[in-house]
Amino acid sequence: MRIIAHRSGPTVYPEQTVLSALHALKSGAEMVEVDVRFTKDGDLAIHHDDRASHLFGDDRNIPEMTTTEFLALRHKRNPEFCSHLLDHYMMAGAFPLLIHIKDEKTIPKILELSEKYGCTDKIILGVLTAHGVETAKKIIPGVKVLVFMGGPGNIDECVEAGADYIRLWEDWFTEENVAKVKKYPHVELWCMAGKCTPEGVGYTTKENIKKFIEMGADGILVNDVEFLIDAMK
Repeated sequence: MRIIAHRSGPTVYPEQTVLSALHALKSGAEMVEVDVRFTKDGDLAIHHDDRASHLFGDDRNIPEMTTTEFLALRHKRNPEFCSHLLDHYMMAGAFPLLIHIKDEKTIPKILELSEKYGCTDKIILGVLTAHGVETAKKIIPGVKVLVFMGGPGNIDECVEAGADYIRLWEDWFTEENVAKVKKYPHVELWCMAGKCTPEGVGYTTKENIKKFIEMGADGILVNDVEFLIDAMK
């Protein structure tokens, strides 16, 4: 069972920080997940939302901020912690890394960075569509790609495009949908714990964790790595 630290595992340190990622890996995560989007200058900012208000209390949109402006942000709950670029994770060796791509136009830049830091074999690109899979595989055929499914209806299309992993939300983890993925032995099935809400994403119950494992989950994304490890006992 793969343990993936969602948003870098924000239990001790703030989400989407290098320290949080390193702590999650030390605590037993197999990999950490981050969200990536462009700054105005074309650098790869680590941030889930388009707007910087959730983490940093700033109402500006990340794509409208220069890299300097983005890097000047401080976490509103703990100003000791700053914002990060994808470069920072790679330089810190926070691998393996699942990179949740918010804009497919960032794919070439991500792969360029992965080659620069010699870590292409240590990343998984998390795309949203079959087209994203094809785009990544065209640039580097051997790169691993996961699809953050927007719904369970186009599983076949994404697998046929070359997806190596399929992620389903907790609510979509049904026998029918699991069977759709399991008919492809070479594809891993991952579950996103929790509800698709700001308060619920990344959190679930021990009973649900056991159910996902029994149903055939190959990986689970959670915020609290130690909770997942305890639930698996």
